[in-house]
Amino acid sequence: MTDPFRRLILDTVSVIVKKEPNGDSLIELLKVATPDLDESEVIKDSNKRDKLFRVLQKRIHPDHHSQGDDTVTALFQDVQPFYDRCVANIHKRPSKVKPKPAASTSNNSNNSSNSTLKSTTAPPRAQTQRRATSIRVEFEFDVRKKWPYLSFDQPSFPIKGCSADGISALVAYQCINARGAIAHGRKTERFYSMEQVLQKPASVHEKFTMRGGVKQFQAPAIEAIKAEIVTNGPVVSTSFVLTDNFAKRPENRGVFLTSQIAKVHPVLIIGWRVTNMGDMWLCQPLKRKPSDNTVVPVPFGQFGIDVSCLAPKNTFEHVPWQNGPYFDIDMSYAPEWRTWPSLRIHLSSQELEAFGECLDGGTGMGIIGSFENKASFVVRHKGKFAHSRRCRLREVKYDKKLGKWLVSCTFI
Repeated sequence: MTDPFRRLILDTVSVIVKKEPNGDSLIELLKVATPDLDESEVIKDSNKRDKLFRVLQKRIHPDHHSQGDDTVTALFQDVQPFYDRCVANIHKRPSKVKPKPAASTSNNSNNSSNSTLKSTTAPPRAQTQRRATSIRVEFEFDVRKKWPYLSFDQPSFPIKGCSADGISALVAYQCINARGAIAHGRKTERFYSMEQVLQKPASVHEKFTMRGGVKQFQAPAIEAIKAEIVTNGPVVSTSFVLTDNFAKRPENRGVFLTSQIAKVHPVLIIGWRVTNMGDMWLCQPLKRKPSDNTVVPVPFGQFGIDVSCLAPKNTFEHVPWQNGPYFDIDMSYAPEWRTWPSLRIHLSSQELEAFGECLDGGTGMGIIGSFENKASFVVRHKGKFAHSRRCRLREVKYDKKLGKWLVSCTFI
């Protein structure tokens, strides 16, 4: 058999049929083929329930798999009596506390520095977000297509052993780096590296809380997760359970931290794709090298992938994502300025002096020396440090009509 998704579904069903047959197991079983089913309809409507079960049977029917695979035949034979026992015990379902519908945030002040901070010891409880925002959600989506400058190169995959909090911190900053690039509007010069992040390992929740707050999405929240990804960028699944079979598949070898097999392994979700085997989340692993472009598809509702997802509240627009020296000016009058090929600004004599200090950067070159040496500097919007462009000085001349200095720069 060449289709890895069929094998994945078979493995999932084989785990479920070993559980206690009750209403919860029934819902879990039917969600393998129909992740977005209405649980109340399954419990109340026997015709709807049977129809969903037939969809599942088609997915695992032996005719769709390699001939001579006795395990598929045995599983297909076992699933019917298990389904019947689940229906007989359909009301034997443990009570569940429903999550609060509001999306919560842990409110911390934004940090504008690009250094790793000390983690908190006990993150506040996050309420859940259950409804998508009022935006158009795409049929298929990949953040790399909407924001093609996203590279996911940092932080990289840990070469040596890594703790559970270590991998959580790495994936958290994988998300933060990507959202920083989105705020910056291009690939960043500054980022959180593996070495920085592993100095102070912590959970995803703690890392997001340290950087300005956390948003939590708990099942059922597929549409809310989609809306968040389309609007703001990747999210982190903190409920994905890495199974031995899934981790050791040829296409997944070397992708995950093997110490997390049979445990929760945080993963970055960057979009979704519709396949003939159903809807799949696109998960971006930590890279071992920049040329590694592996993306792992995980079916909706499987391995706990979308039971709990987190996203940072912070937009990271107040964080500098380029190296200095910086010249800060108010660019609110021209929101599109970062798309321009060059910039011309009028400065008072006092502002020109500050501009000269920016160019000098302690080198003693001054404006003339910086021009002759083609030194670069970064223009930043005072209100949002992430909105910046690197440039070189082209010309400085005095405008007699305005009584100001006209400074012309070329973006690079």
